[in-house]
Amino acid sequence: MFLIIGIAAILMLISIYLFYRAEHFKKEISAYRREAKMTKQECLSMANAVVLASTQHQDLLKKRLKKMQDTIGVEDEPNPELLIMSYLISQYSNVYRELLKEDETIQLAYKKFFGDTGKRYYADLDEFMRESDASLRKMWSSKDHCVYILFIDMLLESQERKLAKTSKKKAIA
Repeated sequence: MFLIIGIAAILMLISIYLFYRAEHFKKEISAYRREAKMTKQECLSMANAVVLASTQHQDLLKKRLKKMQDTIGVEDEPNPELLIMSYLISQYSNVYRELLKEDETIQLAYKKFFGDTGKRYYADLDEFMRESDASLRKMWSSKDHCVYILFIDMLLESQERKLAKTSKKKAIA
């Protein structure tokens, strides 16, 4: 009889202990859920800030491209390289967003965003990249968004240098 009462008491103590232990775990889990929710909100706000920054950078790039197009002038024939740059800059923020996910390369992201309607644009762009130097081709196949920023800036700077050379030649002539 005492054995049964002893076993029942031990089981009762174990169940009380497990109940309080479960309550403790429940509090920890709710604290972790709160922390995860706050972290997710912070991550979303950071992602929105990065996307906003990329949109502003796209606007700056458009201004640089417009300035280059204005220096060429309307009377000259359209520059195919500047046209390709306008293709690249038109999808800048979309490609940047895709590269942040780190799923695709720059080349595949542009192919995705040009889609079926922009096959001609993508073909021109792909041909331009095949004809460019090795460093640009290496950047073209990168997945890093920082490399993407450098890639676009390098392309714009090379176009600015070419335009400066041609304007000097016209000024001399």
